[in-house]
Amino acid sequence: MYRCSPASTDAALLDIFGFQTGIEYEDLSSYLKKYVTFAVSQHTDEFPLLPLYPVRLFSLITYAWWLQFKGVAGGFNSIRNYLTAVTEANSAAGHPHPAEAEPWTWRKFRSNVPKHLLVVAAPKKKWRLHASHLQAIALDADFSSAEDISDLSSYAVAWFSAIRVGHFAPKSKSALHTQHLLRWHHIAFLPSIQDPQRVFIKIDSTKTRNAKKVDPWWTAYDRNDVFPQFCGVRLLLAHYQASYTGEPSAYVWRSSSGGPQLRSTFTERLRQRLLRAAPRLGLTADTMDVKAYSAISFRKGALSALAGFLPPVMLAKVADHRSVETTNTHYVEDSLEQRAANTAASSRAFAPL
Repeated sequence: MYRCSPASTDAALLDIFGFQTGIEYEDLSSYLKKYVTFAVSQHTDEFPLLPLYPVRLFSLITYAWWLQFKGVAGGFNSIRNYLTAVTEANSAAGHPHPAEAEPWTWRKFRSNVPKHLLVVAAPKKKWRLHASHLQAIALDADFSSAEDISDLSSYAVAWFSAIRVGHFAPKSKSALHTQHLLRWHHIAFLPSIQDPQRVFIKIDSTKTRNAKKVDPWWTAYDRNDVFPQFCGVRLLLAHYQASYTGEPSAYVWRSSSGGPQLRSTFTERLRQRLLRAAPRLGLTADTMDVKAYSAISFRKGALSALAGFLPPVMLAKVADHRSVETTNTHYVEDSLEQRAANTAASSRAFAPL
């Protein structure tokens, strides 16, 4: 049996995990550190978990069951975040998703295991941002301020493209967390930068795609002429004109030091803007729960808004989802009126007198 002594170094753990030099152990997300702990502590000759790469389906399923007894008390909704982090790291190392070898087993596990997991306390999910939130923020913005233009351009791109959080606001400056960040060479203003009508975005790697496999993803969006103050094309062009230094590989959104703008900073500024915009939404600073919103609120809101116009297959393409099953979570009723209108269709079963 493999034994890991308390004196094991960070470098040794990283070597076991399969990372190359240049990444500090402390830069790993809590999700990945948890998996290292699991594999090192639970590895046996009968049920080997080391080396960690490639991740096997057995290891992933065992890890999911183990997590409920190790502080992950929100059921499968919480556990899924840990599993996703592991499969992403496995993919980044050049290995296929563990489920590809036994897709039936994986589907059966995902559908049945939530019924048997302990749920002590469900985590509070982040709320969706609506167009009204973004409109209110834009009305309070100072378009002569480079910071305001930078923030609003990131909000507009996040909303209109529905890209994932990791493309504009990483958790840390580590190579692991910045590998998916947007850089200027990923973006094109079409048909020309002099008179752009739409923005094209090509990303080398995403949560579901590996750059090493040369499997990039792309998306695009048009101008917002309904409410020009919050237009993803105009705002991104203004941000480009204010911040582009001639380096195509530079991050699109950067901190004052030139590094990436971290998620913590992004979230703090977003919440400050929401507080200032509260009166426009008929709320006060005391009644608006800004902690319910974060960077992921843009993607949630954008996809839910699009769900009212697009069938699941098309929405899955916009969202870069592997399956329509994931996409279906965005098809939700927004109001009492909409729910009533949907269920009122049952009246068609009656014959008119």
